[in-house]
Amino acid sequence: MGGFAGLSGVVPTVWCGLRGWSKAMQRGTFQPFLAIMHTLALISLTFNGLVTLETGARFLWCLPALIAGVWVGLKFYAHLDEILFRRVVLGILLISGIALLISSGGNTHG
Repeated sequence: MGGFAGLSGVVPTVWCGLRGWSKAMQRGTFQPFLAIMHTLALISLTFNGLVTLETGARFLWCLPALIAGVWVGLKFYAHLDEILFRRVVLGILLISGIALLISSGGNTHG
């Protein structure tokens, strides 16, 4: 799904959740997977000429929000118990799926 629509994290995230693993084990599995997938995607996009100086400039503009999001996420994660972690992960997946459906506008013809 990563090459198709940039959704490489959905399947391993659901898989980890279905295994009944602790939040630490789940996070320790899908975070490195996502980091590797995003790195490979960036390399592929760069080799295909799709990463430009403008891309780098836009990344720098987004960097403060990225850092703030990581910081908030780390603080939030520390206060989640196992059940709440599972609910948050499933909630994020649900919201992402709904957002994809809404953004497609029901258009099945591209």
